[in-house]
Amino acid sequence: MIEMLGVLAIIGVLSVGGIAGYSKAMEKYKVNKAIGQYSMLIYNMLELHPYSEQKSGLIDILQATQTFPPDWEKVNDMKIKDSYGNILNVYGKGSTMVIDMLLGGIQQTDKGGNISGTFSSSLCLSIFNNLVVPLHGSLIVVRLYRSEYDKSWNNSTNEDTSFYGDNYCGGNNKCITSLKLSTIDSLCKSCSKDKELCAIVLGLEGGK
Repeated sequence: MIEMLGVLAIIGVLSVGGIAGYSKAMEKYKVNKAIGQYSMLIYNMLELHPYSEQKSGLIDILQATQTFPPDWEKVNDMKIKDSYGNILNVYGKGSTMVIDMLLGGIQQTDKGGNISGTFSSSLCLSIFNNLVVPLHGSLIVVRLYRSEYDKSWNNSTNEDTSFYGDNYCGGNNKCITSLKLSTIDSLCKSCSKDKELCAIVLGLEGGK
């Protein structure tokens, strides 16, 4: 397919606008496919609540139950990489199951630091709109982790990036159901991907 596009572009059959349109269509296809796979992963994880207190080992259980696609790569006991290079850290923390979604993976800088150089704001938008918001009743919290602001994955110092599920919101805890499209757009575009590491962190109810 890629070779054919190159030939068509050379002979002038495929215009610049056509190539741009094709690229957008492919990006949308990849995002939609990833969302479908993440949906299956999350819904199956919600069934694993007896194992939520396991800090590691959830990956093996998910793999044994064929919860994630065969073309995903198990990196270690807590980390998997999907077919698009996104990295998911999956582990238990007390009675909470956690997924750290590093969109675009991790790139290392010349100084040895880690950044999200290929963080996808479009995939981020789709995750919030098509996964997070519909799951407001099952999630404990969702936050956008940014290494420039947060000391650790699970202890955010920037509550502007944290939103809580139905059973955990109220008072100072902003509800997922209050998320507006403009807020989601701002969140997903806030990652300074050439300077910091960013991830969507999901806390799922477990231990029931």
